[in-house]
Amino acid sequence: MAEGAVLDLGPGSGLNVKHFDRKKITKLYLVEPCIGLQEELKLNLKRAGFDDIAVIIPCGAQETSILDANGLHPSTIDTICTIKVLCSVPNQASVCHSLYSFLKPGGTWLVFEHVIAEPKYPLSRLAQHMYQIFWSMVFPGCNITRDTKSTLLSLGEWEKVELGKGPREEGWEMLGHIIGRLVKRK
Repeated sequence: MAEGAVLDLGPGSGLNVKHFDRKKITKLYLVEPCIGLQEELKLNLKRAGFDDIAVIIPCGAQETSILDANGLHPSTIDTICTIKVLCSVPNQASVCHSLYSFLKPGGTWLVFEHVIAEPKYPLSRLAQHMYQIFWSMVFPGCNITRDTKSTLLSLGEWEKVELGKGPREEGWEMLGHIIGRLVKRK
């Protein structure tokens, strides 16, 4: 699904790059602020055959001036991948708005993210907020109570929205997900 110029936000050690199709990707930008993971990321990029087209950008997604200095400009990205990372970025709405601006018209945003329980499950939402207190002690920065789906939908005009729940999820889960893709209107 990822193709063309790809922006992978928070790839960590690069365990997911093996799922990309090398024949469909022309440039791979990996925004990873954790310096300690970058050696393993480089190794996994080499194993998957991406080392010649990959650019590791050692910053957080909110650091737009660094992204700009590495060749990322508005409307230059064909595919954005966010896999369990938008729950951890500071000021999610601002970061997502910035990422949306990098996406070309017709570009695809691939999503696999933690989300708050659906509104029709108010007790689950309350439990998530209570659980978040302890969750953040174990996983600092990760917020499982964000309404990431609404944030993504509000960014601008989408030509196609294909977002669903995680496998075998009903929408009330403590660690629920949204999975799918959004295509920016041309």
